[in-house]
Amino acid sequence: MSNIDKFFALLEAAGAVTVDDGALLTDWEVEARTGDPDNQVVRFSWTDGECDYSDILTEGGIAAGVFDDEGQFVAENHEGEKTAIQFYLLERLSAPHGIGRPRCLVVVSGGVADPVSDSGVDVEVFDWDNYRAESRAGRLEMGLPPHFKDLAAP
Repeated sequence: MSNIDKFFALLEAAGAVTVDDGALLTDWEVEARTGDPDNQVVRFSWTDGECDYSDILTEGGIAAGVFDDEGQFVAENHEGEKTAIQFYLLERLSAPHGIGRPRCLVVVSGGVADPVSDSGVDVEVFDWDNYRAESRAGRLEMGLPPHFKDLAAP
């Protein structure tokens, strides 16, 4: 596979690129290949909010380019200046259930409460009926953690 074929295969598979370690670009222009070394086939453009920038690669520049040890493609752009392109795959991330809003479900069956919660949720089951029925000494042993006492107030 030729250098130009490798470059275009990576460009087609990429979800984003960087030009000379700049901003992550997710859109670029590609023109048809003609076999002419001066044919401008790829145009990357971006802005920093104040100025517009672009870098254009020709068929000849891509054909003479090389992949370096860091996996970036280094070639001369249409002005003869060295340009380094890095290719990236993008993957959409989704938050797993429970992220952002912790959940706790208390299942009661046969008078027994069984809490089920997302990992990292601090859960305590407090039974007022059992607490009230207990002796004073028994109430001390039941011991509700201090950071839950305001929640257990009648």
